[in-house]
Amino acid sequence: MSELKSIDIEIAGKKFPVLLTEGEELVIHKLSLRINQEYEELTQKYGNQLLKTDILSMLLFTYAKKWADELIKQKQNQIPENNGKESSLTDEENS
Repeated sequence: MSELKSIDIEIAGKKFPVLLTEGEELVIHKLSLRINQEYEELTQKYGNQLLKTDILSMLLFTYAKKWADELIKQKQNQIPENNGKESSLTDEENS
């Protein structure tokens, strides 16, 4: 098992420590750059109307939606289980 190391990433001007393996560092760095870019775009668009936390919440929801859509897509590509009945994302959450 790879050893964990800690790096600091900066999101919206605030630093956060992140534990990761060596192979994850590049992915985390690229993700933080992308999040900051999207944060800046939303700040330019809504900065006068929304608080920093509101903009970050919008980003969080956007990423959660993409993740949920990907889970649903993967589930639809699998062979149906439960005697042909398909379960939804909400079914998994209720288990």
